[in-house]
Amino acid sequence: MNRGKVLEKLDEIDKEFEYKGKKLSIDNFSSFLVVTRGLPSNEEIEHFVSEHPNDHGLKDLTDHFQTNLTFDKSFINPKNNEKEFNNRFMFIGLNVAARSTDKGKDGKGDSLENWQNFHDPDKNPEMQNNMRKLYIQTNDKLFKGCYITDAIKKAVASNSGKIDSEYFLSSEKLRFSQNDYDVYTGKATAEQKSIVTELDKKRIKSYREKDFNSSHPKSEKVNPTKQLYFSDDDAYNALQENKKTFFKSAYTLLEEMKAVQPRHLLVFGPSANHALQKMKDLQIFRDSNKCSTLIDDATIIKHYAGTDDKADAWFKNQPSIAALHNIRDDKAFTKYDEYI
Repeated sequence: MNRGKVLEKLDEIDKEFEYKGKKLSIDNFSSFLVVTRGLPSNEEIEHFVSEHPNDHGLKDLTDHFQTNLTFDKSFINPKNNEKEFNNRFMFIGLNVAARSTDKGKDGKGDSLENWQNFHDPDKNPEMQNNMRKLYIQTNDKLFKGCYITDAIKKAVASNSGKIDSEYFLSSEKLRFSQNDYDVYTGKATAEQKSIVTELDKKRIKSYREKDFNSSHPKSEKVNPTKQLYFSDDDAYNALQENKKTFFKSAYTLLEEMKAVQPRHLLVFGPSANHALQKMKDLQIFRDSNKCSTLIDDATIIKHYAGTDDKADAWFKNQPSIAALHNIRDDKAFTKYDEYI
């Protein structure tokens, strides 16, 4: 499948999300592993590290090779539409991280359009370092040009635990299920509505308890957060918005997978995998056997943000290596003919 066809299919995905009345297209949430000026081969990096035995940070490494991790816009130039698209892998994170430069007044973030996600223009040093980690982790020719996205769209947070808690990703009892989806789409039976109503009471209680504990920590070592829910109604409204975001995200991710037709999924961390497993249980995924199988067969890799920021230690423990050894010659490279 050529690059132009993939871009066309991605552009056709229904715009489920909006910001200030503007519909957000898929290029607000995802991107491709191509940069304006990337790193050299792993061999060159290893040589550099061996020649510089001191603990150099990732910034030293990327500065030495004069990298520019912004999105390479030539990738989407129509002149390159006939080039073969690399669908060997599709990378999936949990959600967009908080940034200093892309937050609107409501904190939701609206300036990652034109495939800028995963290519942080952010001036925050921590964010820049995370991008260095990502592109060292994926510095293999097998990954160049691969599609990368987040499972949960338009949910801005750096703490995966917060997203896990708000979307009940680790909870089997309180997780968002098909019953919730049917209520959301207006197709629920009376029994389903009753089940969801009772579950929502428990979810609201969970929201309020965790919110209170975070905003009134017992330990002086824990910084209090701003209290969010001052009533059950506050928590209920937030809960319904999170359900809506989750179900819209599930639909969008499914359409992304159909458009990209990846041969294998690489998932950043257990929380992202929990999100995928919960989405896979929805009927829209069960109706797509190929996409459900991709999630079942996915390889979970360590999230780049949580790894050592020293170049020598990082490179010697490059997380992608184990995954590559597992699937380089695997049947995962057998091309699927249909993703419906």
